Amino acid sequence: MFTIECNANVPDIVPSGHPVGLDLGLDKFVATSEGVLIERPRFLKTLHSKLKLASDPASA
Repeated sequence: MFTIECNANVPDIVPSGHPVGLDLGLDKFVATSEGVLIERPRFLKTLHSKLKLASDPASA
């Protein structure tokens, strides 16, 4: 189960008549019913490498 709660003012939207399905996954971040695939962000791996380099005593 995944729940997000936020307090935001969202304006009323006029339906366009074109529904889109979203699938959140582990391999791909998002897949839409229109076939659009969005890769998952890899910010943790990038930041981990930078932290490891910055914390190396020989790099000081």
